Amino acid sequence: MPYTRRKLDTMLYSLNQELNGIEIYFDEKPEATQLATLKASKWRWNGKKLCWYTKQSPEALTLAEALTNGLHVDIKTGEQLNEPTTNTFRKTDGEKIILSNEYCYVSYTPNRKNISGRDKTDRNNDPSFYNRKVQNIKKAWVALETAFDDNFGMYDCMHILEDNRISCHSYCAMD
Repeated sequence: MPYTRRKLDTMLYSLNQELNGIEIYFDEKPEATQLATLKASKWRWNGKKLCWYTKQSPEALTLAEALTNGLHVDIKTGEQLNEPTTNTFRKTDGEKIILSNEYCYVSYTPNRKNISGRDKTDRNNDPSFYNRKVQNIKKAWVALETAFDDNFGMYDCMHILEDNRISCHSYCAMD
């Protein structure tokens, strides 16, 4: 009997202790940007288990948590092992990928090679930024997406991008 995809309510990840791996299960085919992120981070597809997998590492765990909003489930028992992250979210709005938390909002438009963001804490000045360089932008986005969490602010995002050789321009959007 062929293996069929289980219907999931959401995306989730599971630790495979036997193989020292991490597995990500999606409720439907992942978006192109999610696939690009997984491939750029050296994840592989398992057609039998219908999941993406890689060896356990802090970076891989961070990416799994980011892509699944932190939903960790034991695949064998179906038991949820934690509460999903709720303050940070990732969504796709057409061609745009959005990361957001209570401190900042960042968007990535892969076909235009554009990353931009804004600070949510300074309503008087509305600080914002955008990238000025496009070389290595995909790699920089993967690094930003992997590191992004509940406590990230706009300047933290800019530092990640600049660490990946993406120069940014910041400005006051209220002017």
